[in-house]
This record gives sequence, C-alpha cells and structure tokens, in this order.
Amino acid sequence: MGAFPRAGRAQTLASIRRMKHIEKNLKATAIIQHDPRDIGKLPAFPGAAKEAGQA
Repeated sequence: MGAFPRAGRAQTLASIRRMKHIEKNLKATAIIQHDPRDIGKLPAFPGAAKEAGQA
C-alpha cells in the first residue's frame, strides 16, 4: 500500500455527503480543481487585476 491508501466506496460516499452538507450549510460553492466542469464556477478576474499584472 502506498503513502495515500484509497478509501473504500462507503468512505468515499460518506465523504461526499459530508462535503455537500457543509457546502449547503455555508452557502458555499465547492471547486474540484481537477474537474473541468468546475472552471466555469470561478469568477473572472477583474480588469484591475489584469492591469496590475502588466505593470
């Protein structure tokens, strides 16, 4: 077994349920960094941030 053992199906589903519960209670949006479907959930950078990067 490696340094990061895989969780079983039951543990994975329980973890997903916990995260969805937290997300709902906090009125948050979870972003999964490796899921392309979540990229659209991120806000676009404001123009000022783009300009500051060019200075």
